Amino acid sequence: MEKERCLKVVVGTAISDVKKDSLSSSFRSVLVRNMGERKCYLSTPLYSAQKHCGMTNGVEYGMTNRVGGFTLIELLVVVLIIGILAAVAVPQYQKTVWKSRAAQLYTDAKALYEAQQAYHMANNAYATTFDELAVEPSLNGSCDGKLENYGNATDCRAGKYSMVFLSSGTIFAIFHQGPYYHGGFRARGNTFYCYEHTVSKFCALMGYNTLVFTDNSTNYWYEK
Repeated sequence: MEKERCLKVVVGTAISDVKKDSLSSSFRSVLVRNMGERKCYLSTPLYSAQKHCGMTNGVEYGMTNRVGGFTLIELLVVVLIIGILAAVAVPQYQKTVWKSRAAQLYTDAKALYEAQQAYHMANNAYATTFDELAVEPSLNGSCDGKLENYGNATDCRAGKYSMVFLSSGTIFAIFHQGPYYHGGFRARGNTFYCYEHTVSKFCALMGYNTLVFTDNSTNYWYEK
């Protein structure tokens, strides 16, 4: 009877309710009650309260020594949600990254184009090296192994994904790898084109909508 009174004080309810398993959930309060020389603590689930009060380890009232945590189904649901979010977010993130790279390539091509026009007006000829122009490309790496498909270049600067080069006075600024491979810009005289492989859709990414012509699976678009 003393044990039942102890448990009653600890859980704050009638022992008959305990037997009905109405308190089967875990208790997390730090209730401390003195029972003469005995202290009963409720900082753990109910089976701990029973144990502290000298009762069984929980079998008597249908309790089991259960440690709180996530179930397998809960974990699978979380993994599924993360997978769905990743499937949606990653492609959009990659598209944004490549659009940023394309914007930087456009800035380089436009600046070199304008500098080439100024050089032509002053010298009645086109520059064949970037050193002759009033601006320098932001790219400064080597183009070794990247120009096999682009004819004879008189000067070239490359980065990890893109490169700019001069060929017979024409300025090229293109991607040499990635999803927009062979996409970029071409400028000479009074024309500034966006060009792309017919399947890359690079110029659509840059907002061009006037197709000029197609040559050898390459689309040429007027500047937007």
